[in-house]
Amino acid sequence: MPMRLVHHWLMWGLILFSLVHVYMAVWNSIRNRTMVIEAVISGYEVKRE
Repeated sequence: MPMRLVHHWLMWGLILFSLVHVYMAVWNSIRNRTMVIEAVISGYEVKRE
């Protein structure tokens, strides 16, 4: 198997993993109201009362 093909498949795996990871993090933040994504973006953790 040529190295170019191995690199191609590994990069697609990394891209798909990243997209699924971000989707699941955003979905978890919205569904459970954990405010994790908001803290990552803004840099401040918001405490719910």
